[in-house]
Amino acid sequence: MLGCGVDGFRNEALRSALRNAVGGKRTALEELLMRHGGLPGPSPNLKLAAAFGAEIGLIPESTHRLLTDFGDEPSPQESPRAFLPVAAAYGWTAQLRSGRDVEVAWSGVLEIAADSRRPVRLGMIAALRELCSTGEAADALVAHAVEWLEHEDVAIRFSASAVVLEVLTDSHVMGAVRDLDGFLAYVSHGIDMVTDASRSAERLEGRRRMLTSLSSLTAAMAKQLRAADRGADWLAAECERAKHPDVRAALSQALLTLAKSNVPRGTVERLRKVLEASAKPLRDHARVRPGTGRGRKTRTIR
Repeated sequence: MLGCGVDGFRNEALRSALRNAVGGKRTALEELLMRHGGLPGPSPNLKLAAAFGAEIGLIPESTHRLLTDFGDEPSPQESPRAFLPVAAAYGWTAQLRSGRDVEVAWSGVLEIAADSRRPVRLGMIAALRELCSTGEAADALVAHAVEWLEHEDVAIRFSASAVVLEVLTDSHVMGAVRDLDGFLAYVSHGIDMVTDASRSAERLEGRRRMLTSLSSLTAAMAKQLRAADRGADWLAAECERAKHPDVRAALSQALLTLAKSNVPRGTVERLRKVLEASAKPLRDHARVRPGTGRGRKTRTIR
């Protein structure tokens, strides 16, 4: 087994290959990472990726070109080369942890967070959760994620937001958030983006993943933000204004999750009643004018 740990590589061949890669000779490093990256397989070798990130954080020279090229690797998710952007995910978060060229690193994070390949998403989620579980990084993630909601590329907008929402679902990350007002506003903004999506955007995989992440996150918020019922009150407001069927379905799933948790039964019942009350009223068929509905039976009889 290739030696690696939370403090970096335990294998001199890897250290030497990384030093050479920073200098421009990447073949040996790429071969080692691909050989032990766990792909193709059910999940990438996150322990190796984390060790790569730890080593990147110790290198005084610029590693931007190496991380950018690794992040841009286009191979399909079944290819061993798809591990390179997973390693880059941990490399960029290591840069953020060290405070070097922070905005460049956040741009690298955005690129990888928007990646549609499952192993790459798993790597980015794990790397961000590790980064944001302590300190001020969780607030920094939310602040940048707000900007990503306005990205000109709608596919990037949804895919990156789905990853961020999944990161924030983690109890340690949510507990590290200090700016709760900003956090709640961000999630509400994300719900608005899902609601206002065009017909073509509704077919995007990133939007579907975002709805799934919203369901999990909103339930987690009601469970964890218990002080003064902050999470439950916010969720009640979202249930009250929810009109889009996809959003309502996501919130309904969140309430089902809450019903199986340790949230007080009265709280879940209150939220359920709010969501039911906000439903679009059923159409009164007695008031439908002949010829305005669908089907032959609605036409005026002649």
